[in-house]
Amino acid sequence: MKPIFVCLVFCCLNLGCIAAAFFLNLCCFFSALF
Repeated sequence: MKPIFVCLVFCCLNLGCIAAAFFLNLCCFFSALF
């Protein structure tokens, strides 16, 4: 299980930090898969 900041960085790199706020849960889900 990865820390929340790893998910946030993953999301920022792919969707942008603003989108990250809304899609953080999805990003954490996909981040966990990788």
